[in-house]
Amino acid sequence: MEILLVRVAKSLILPPGGPLVLLLLALLLWRWRRPARILLATGIVTLYLAAIPATTGWLAGGLEPPAGTAWPAENAAIVVLSGGRYADAPEYGGEDRAGVVELRRLLHARHVHRATGLPVLVSGGKPLGEDAAGARLMERTLERVLDTPVRWTEPESRNTWENAVFSAHRLEAAGLERVVLVTHAAHMRRAAACFRAQGLAVHPAPTGYHTADAGDRGLLAWVPDAGNLLATRDLLHEYLGLAWYRVRYSLDTGPSRQS
Repeated sequence: MEILLVRVAKSLILPPGGPLVLLLLALLLWRWRRPARILLATGIVTLYLAAIPATTGWLAGGLEPPAGTAWPAENAAIVVLSGGRYADAPEYGGEDRAGVVELRRLLHARHVHRATGLPVLVSGGKPLGEDAAGARLMERTLERVLDTPVRWTEPESRNTWENAVFSAHRLEAAGLERVVLVTHAAHMRRAAACFRAQGLAVHPAPTGYHTADAGDRGLLAWVPDAGNLLATRDLLHEYLGLAWYRVRYSLDTGPSRQS
């Protein structure tokens, strides 16, 4: 229930839902001109700011750590976190498959595995009661498509905190206390804090940076685009997640660092 409530709240607060709620309130309160105009202006401005590359870049700068390859070559495990699925894929007979976000993480996990030879753990459950756990989808993709063996599969976790808790249990049984953590760059700060809280040394292996192309620079950085609206929503979700985990789990969510 907590997972569902968080998703509903996110949809109503973050763009485009949040600005649209403001615009709807402006229409409902139109007979009271002053508050209605304030809500209308706020909704338009926030929707515009959420859709421009300048905002996306500024938000990403406060979350994404530097890229690096300072990974251990022994006495550690590569941990890959699930990140959404391609549900009911019609071209695969209606089966769930790894989604776009997960595929980027899996490709980077293969790269790290080939560079280090470290064993791989995949982590992700069924947060909304799906048929297959995210970890099972990742395991299948890594082994069958990317020719990368998976040593451990953790299919129970429903959020990032549980990713860390349940993964730590498996690694502790294997006598490992270090992880090369693979997730999106914007998610790394919160994810690394969760794994450090379990007593694990974390070596970040971020991927999926919000890099700006030539069309997002100069004056074009102020031109709205639907893709930036989605990116801004995801980045704001991470900032809210940092604040929520600080309260919910008493987590130190300071900037991500290598342990």
